[in-house]
Amino acid sequence: MNALLSRYQTDDGLARRFRGLAAAAVIACVAAFAGPANAALGVDESSKYYESALSYFNKGRFNEAVIQLKNALKVDPNNLPARVLIGRVHLMLSDGASAEKELVRALNSGGDEALVLVPLGQAYLMQRKFGDLLAHIRSGGRSADLEARILDLRGQALLGQLELTEAERAFSASMRLRRGFASPMVGLARVLTKRGKWDEAEDMFARAIEADPGDVKAYHHRGELRRLRIQYGEAVRDYTEAIRLQPGHLPSRIGRAASLIAARFPERALPDLDLVRRADPGDPLAAYYESKALRGIGDEERANAAIREHRPEPRARLRTDLPADDVDGRKGLFRAAQLP
Repeated sequence: MNALLSRYQTDDGLARRFRGLAAAAVIACVAAFAGPANAALGVDESSKYYESALSYFNKGRFNEAVIQLKNALKVDPNNLPARVLIGRVHLMLSDGASAEKELVRALNSGGDEALVLVPLGQAYLMQRKFGDLLAHIRSGGRSADLEARILDLRGQALLGQLELTEAERAFSASMRLRRGFASPMVGLARVLTKRGKWDEAEDMFARAIEADPGDVKAYHHRGELRRLRIQYGEAVRDYTEAIRLQPGHLPSRIGRAASLIAARFPERALPDLDLVRRADPGDPLAAYYESKALRGIGDEERANAAIREHRPEPRARLRTDLPADDVDGRKGLFRAAQLP
């Protein structure tokens, strides 16, 4: 009897083990089928978020685009188009560090260089990381169009480092590869400006504007040149055209205000400076020129307050020794960036 009972208990234990293994097998089968199904649903959901973000991006609604792209990447971190687009959106929102982070990740995940390298270069320029751009974005072995863009970016980085000879070579090579490309023409004109070849620079700016009448940088930097030449009326006209093309172009508003102050129309400079101060309260140049304008209309109290609040740098002025897309080291200029 004890032997039979022992056998029965053993068989019953085996049965329980069998039933447990069978249940586990069923669960594994369900998971095997459900896993791909859930993954497919996730990819589909991520794609919907991406399409929504793309629509917002094309309408210039960048904050909404970021929200949708974050949703897309939360559902599917491998969504490369979403990764590239969020990098570009961060550029338009003047966040170079976030743009760099996303675009480097996209590149390391197999993203198409044709879609990633140019905005990544712009992110480096926005942060004044000239050395990083030159180290990580090299020319050679790509299509003529992409090579032209890369050489232009490298030229801007070299100009930012005041390596004028190398910058000139990069801009000239870019122009040879892509006829009618305005950006390297602007860069070369800026090199000529730095060398004091102002008439040649004027000619090159004119070529850039003829090639692309909508190039904000061409008008802005020609305004810079004309301000250097004490041609304040012509400078104001160029800055005004840049602002017409890109109302949020803060450097041109500061340039126009500086020209009006120099031409002894300080009261006309105040609206531009007020707009810049509201858009970027910490901008030292806006505080500096606002103080000059207020002093010009006899308001010493407010002029002193503007200086006390912001303590502008001793060399506060609209500099021309920075890349075309990074005047004054400010990020606002990138709202005019020509993304591919």
